[in-house]
Amino acid sequence: MSQDKPFSPAPDGKRRGWLRRTWRDAEHWPLAGQAWHAAHAAEDRALAELKARLDALDPPAASPIEAGSADGADTPPPPPEWLLADLLQRERSVDPDRARRDLYRQVLRQLVPDEIAILRVIAQRGVATLCHIGASRLPAGPISSLRLENASAVGQEAGVLLRECTPQYMHHLLTLGLLRVGGTDARLESDYELLLADPGVREVMDDVRQRWRWYPRVLRHSVTLSHLGEALWRDCYPAACAIDKKRARY
Repeated sequence: MSQDKPFSPAPDGKRRGWLRRTWRDAEHWPLAGQAWHAAHAAEDRALAELKARLDALDPPAASPIEAGSADGADTPPPPPEWLLADLLQRERSVDPDRARRDLYRQVLRQLVPDEIAILRVIAQRGVATLCHIGASRLPAGPISSLRLENASAVGQEAGVLLRECTPQYMHHLLTLGLLRVGGTDARLESDYELLLADPGVREVMDDVRQRWRWYPRVLRHSVTLSHLGEALWRDCYPAACAIDKKRARY
């Protein structure tokens, strides 16, 4: 005679497995399947709404390149490897206009307002003075050393705020390739005289005479816009003036 075996509950692991299989199979039951799909649809909507609210509270962080280009003193600069990766990607571009604008942007970021004033005058006039003051042991002998380089009267005409820094401005513009040096220009005779009367230039010449006991020598040159300087000024200056006037109205 057989005896009924006492009921023994299934272990927790087996019970959970049975529940998962039952819930999965319920998808194919006529009425239960509708409830299964409705439950999952409601769950998806709840998760989507939760994600939208979290994104609104904590927007996704920008890439290092975007973060570096955004305004804000607290924004860290992009890592160098991101900058190089961006340049490598853009290096494969075949758009010469974009390459030209990248070059203009790089140059303009290195300029200060006084240098822009100098460029504007040279662009309007077409030519400007450039002189070096050297020192020679003999009145007509060879120049042993240069005591002042890249002096110019264009700083005074441009109204630069730091007139004593005109030689540094001219050196920087030459280094960037925005200006090119030419020979003496007869049209600039009055400008050469004005430059030699400048207090800073006179001080250097007096120092050569009195302290060094040598003879000051003036090397006269001229400067014009280079091909790069002409292209940058032609392509950017008219639009920049329009933007400047628009800002001034507000």
